[in-house]
Amino acid sequence: MHNLKLYGPDFSYFVRVCRLMCQYKNLNYELSMSPKGEFIQPFSAEHERIHPFRKIPTLFDDKYEITESLAIASYLEDIAKPSLLANKAVAKAQDLALANMIQSYIHSSVMRNIVLEIAFPKGDNNEIRWSLIEDNKAQALKDLAWLNERLGPNKHLFGNKLSLSDCYLIPMLDYFTYLPSQINLIKDLENLQHYLTFHKEQSYSKGVLEKPQINR
Repeated sequence: MHNLKLYGPDFSYFVRVCRLMCQYKNLNYELSMSPKGEFIQPFSAEHERIHPFRKIPTLFDDKYEITESLAIASYLEDIAKPSLLANKAVAKAQDLALANMIQSYIHSSVMRNIVLEIAFPKGDNNEIRWSLIEDNKAQALKDLAWLNERLGPNKHLFGNKLSLSDCYLIPMLDYFTYLPSQINLIKDLENLQHYLTFHKEQSYSKGVLEKPQINR
């Protein structure tokens, strides 16, 4: 029996990625900002003792602390079924490669340069820097169009079941449904639209894909 606690706010992209993994595997877990009993302020010195670069999330399992979403995924793969990775070596490597592309390169162009600027604007008086968004929109659209073409009419990025890559892509796409229409970069990408609709209806998405509640 595992006593899983996932540290991080529920609106966090990487927290939602890990929550999808847990729920697909039917693992009981607690989403908590107080995994050790006392509240841990994000980006504080106490947070730094958990993660040297103050990143979110961290998975706690009794005496173990596991940082970085790909490491958390690896741990969850070892402790629970069904697997999020293919059995064959080549397919497994391809899924890992795509998952890493999504959580690094595409996260940078889509999340960091578009979504996070809306959620946590850094302009004067905390205003959204619309010029910055316009400057970065072309690259974000290019990356999403590539995913749209790669996905095609399929419901999964690999095979016919949820994969690690899907866990990284689904929450990213979902954020666009809560943004102003002019920033919904997937509204004209039909494959991604159908894909997101399908996954939002699945049990593993329950309670995860919801409108982010951000307290400023």
